[in-house]
Order: sequence, then structure tokens, then C-alpha cells
Amino acid sequence: MADNPNLKQFVDEMSSYSDEGAPAHASSAPRAQLPAIGHVIDIAGSGSQVHMHAERLIELETHKDPSVAMSGQVGSQIKMSVGKSWLIANVRTLRAAEDGMVIAHVDFLGEGDRDSNGRLTQFRRGVTRFPIPGCEVHAVTTEDLRSVFAAEDKAHIEIGTVYPTDDIRGALYIDPMLSKHFAVLG
Repeated sequence: MADNPNLKQFVDEMSSYSDEGAPAHASSAPRAQLPAIGHVIDIAGSGSQVHMHAERLIELETHKDPSVAMSGQVGSQIKMSVGKSWLIANVRTLRAAEDGMVIAHVDFLGEGDRDSNGRLTQFRRGVTRFPIPGCEVHAVTTEDLRSVFAAEDKAHIEIGTVYPTDDIRGALYIDPMLSKHFAVLG
């Protein structure tokens, strides 16, 4: 399977030839950063509490990127800039606060490098640097999720797509899954 070219990559490369004068890879161009949706108020070892602006979350509900449109909902992801990295967290709980804010408890998933254009690259599980209270919280884009859920060149099976996207494949790595979640009893 590794010898077959990635169909999406092939289509992207072919479509880049149709626009004369356009950059060959649109993903290398700087993109407009979405405004912050909140800030960190509390830090713990595996998670955090964040305040999010309810009006900003409502504004993002109609965003064309489905991952951005889900920002702030239970089960969605958010990101925080820490040093030269993006820290990714999953929204676990929500509750209303006074003055138009929403308080969310989030669990840290991992971190990735922040390139010169502000994109998330080289995602890895675990956290080496934690945010401090006051750190801005941003919506996660579909492009960010591609980096988080990118299938490596290890033996894996595809089991579906990552919600809310329709093109990021969900994969299970066979060797780690069997070595951690499988036992022979006798």
C-alpha cells in the first residue's frame, strides 16, 4: 500500500497546474488567524479550565470550516499557543458563567510545532510545556486536525473519518493496539 500515491495529494498537485501564476501549494501561504475565543483561567496536570466568549462561539457556528464551527462544544478541540508550540485540548464540560462567558473544562491531548505561518505541524501526544492563566484560546481548524490525526507509515487500519470532517481518516495502529489491549490467558 505504501507504493500507491496518495490520491488526495495527487489531485492537489494536478489542480495546482490549472492556475497559472498561483502558488503550487496554497497551504504554504500565510493564513488569517481567527480571533481568540477565550483564555485559560486554571491549570492542572492533565487539563485546564478556560473562559470562552459566548458571542464569539455563536459567531463561529456558521463558519465554513466544520471544525471551527464546532468550537467550544463538548467533544470539540481548542488550541493554545505556548512558546513555539500549539497545545491541543479536548472540551470535556461546559457551564454558563456570568457576563456572557462559558466555562469549559478541557483535557490536554498533545502538542505540535507552530511554523512561521502559524500552522500546527509535527503533532505528538503528551505535553512538555503548559499554558499559564491568561493564555489565549483559539479554535482548531480542519487543517490542524489533519496534523493531529495524520496516519504515519506504520501498519494501521482505517476505521472511518474524524468528526466533524469528512476527509480525515481515522486510523488504528495495529501493533500498539494489540500490545496494550490484548492478552492471551490460559
